Amino acid sequence: MRVVVLSGGCPSDAYPFNGIFQFEQAKALKAAGHEVLFAVADLRSLRRKRPLGFVESEREGLRVLSMSLPVGAVPPPIAGAAAVAATAVLFGRIARLGLKPDIVHAHFAVYYGMAAARNMARLPGTALVVTEHASEIILNEVSPYSMKCMRLTYDAADAVIAVSGHLSARIRELTGTEAVIVPNMFNDSLFFPATSPATTSVSTKASPVTYPAKAHFSFVSVGHLVLGKGMERLIESYARAFGADPRYSLTILGEGPERRSLEAKVTTLGLGSRVRMLGSIPRTEIAATLRGSDCFVTASEYETFGLACVEALASGLPVVATRCGGPEDFVGERNGLLVDVGDVEGMAEAMKFIAGKRGRIDRAAIAATVARFSSSSVIAAVGAVYGEALRSQEGKGTSYD
Repeated sequence: MRVVVLSGGCPSDAYPFNGIFQFEQAKALKAAGHEVLFAVADLRSLRRKRPLGFVESEREGLRVLSMSLPVGAVPPPIAGAAAVAATAVLFGRIARLGLKPDIVHAHFAVYYGMAAARNMARLPGTALVVTEHASEIILNEVSPYSMKCMRLTYDAADAVIAVSGHLSARIRELTGTEAVIVPNMFNDSLFFPATSPATTSVSTKASPVTYPAKAHFSFVSVGHLVLGKGMERLIESYARAFGADPRYSLTILGEGPERRSLEAKVTTLGLGSRVRMLGSIPRTEIAATLRGSDCFVTASEYETFGLACVEALASGLPVVATRCGGPEDFVGERNGLLVDVGDVEGMAEAMKFIAGKRGRIDRAAIAATVARFSSSSVIAAVGAVYGEALRSQEGKGTSYD
């Protein structure tokens, strides 16, 4: 099929994580045989250095059309209007190029699904598919403007995808829309189990960090350092579980506004070098760090899916996670433990339980529990949704070349 993926971002050398999920799925769609064009309505502020206006380029084998309108932090209705304007330019150029897509696949109703819905007349005979990821939906924090975008988008779409069962249920509750559950995919060329006992070695601007797996048990967490990720409670749980015992370590990968507060917490609790915060590192190094660790932990308050957990499981690590909306779909007795959000003592006990299984963790068996999230499995499911969306269009009397 001819597919236009509409995103709010595209990875670049300067911003490698910008739109990374959408981009990796687009690459997987192309690898599966679809003709894919990656369209970007970039609304970031001027602080994010990049060419402004319309730019056509290629990245990692994908044709990319980008329209940058640097609106930054403005009221949502203004950002939404900018998204509609940027998408109008993108769809207009696609039409003039004579590409005639079968599917427009937009990610997030706010703002990009809404912008696509407002501009579908520019691409006649094209079905609209929307994947929803928005955390505000499961947090019960949907603003009136977001609700307006969701209703407009879902009503216009030929198919709506939710990335977890919890998110699908909330979409149904809020709008009456039945969203098909298609999970996020992990990059199986990056995330896979170590074939032998590993050593974690990560180069940072400060100093190399090396944790021999045989000498001690290493926990790892990945996420933005913001309040909702629960990193402060995770550090408290680690301290309760292991205190000053040098046989256990915790490595935190990620950056964000809470970093100084978290570093102060580490100092206050006297954890020293046993808790290391390595900041934002390349995905190749994240994958290597996971393979060299023994258990993944997250104390997040909310997740629409929990891709970092899946990447850890794919790397063969047991996962200790909170019941925060996404991990409940795939973390269980075969591959880890779930605890309640905010339960510091419960998290500490779960970490001790997993550490007690030292030497008896079957990494290959754990990785097998997330095979359904591999790129081939997820792209097959997305392709099936595309087929249903096209049949929906045909039922409306639309024909295709």
